[in-house]
Amino acid sequence: RESKLTLLLKDALSGNSRTVLLACISPSQFNVEESISTLEFASRCKLIKTNAKKNEQDKAEMIESLQAEKKAIADQLELEAKQRLLLQRELEKEMQNARRNQELAEKMSQEKLDIERQLRELETESSTWKHNDQENMLQKEEALKKAAEELKHRMAEHE
Repeated sequence: RESKLTLLLKDALSGNSRTVLLACISPSQFNVEESISTLEFASRCKLIKTNAKKNEQDKAEMIESLQAEKKAIADQLELEAKQRLLLQRELEKEMQNARRNQELAEKMSQEKLDIERQLRELETESSTWKHNDQENMLQKEEALKKAAEELKHRMAEHE
């Protein structure tokens, strides 16, 4: 079972085939053990029974088989085409969503920049107002001081 010859004949001995085995032996006394081993192997091979049949198919059967195979392939192609179409539509929807999200992100980024610009303007105005308010307060204080001095002066004159 483990010999090289068995491995070589594996398909022929076990398949749907007719096998002929030619056993070569030597008449020499020197090769008697080899010859006996070969004859024993041939004897074991002779005991193997196989039912060989012709591998023929009727033409009508073959045509029917090929048509069925063709239909199966066509159905598979049609199924793959439908799946490809569904995947393509799904991809297009995802692309549209991605575009919308990109546009929204750009719009939000622009709004953020506008708000930051407005905030800087308000901060500038606020610091300007504070400065102006301080100047106005100083001017009012000076005006009040002058008015108070003038009032003192007049009161002094009336006394």
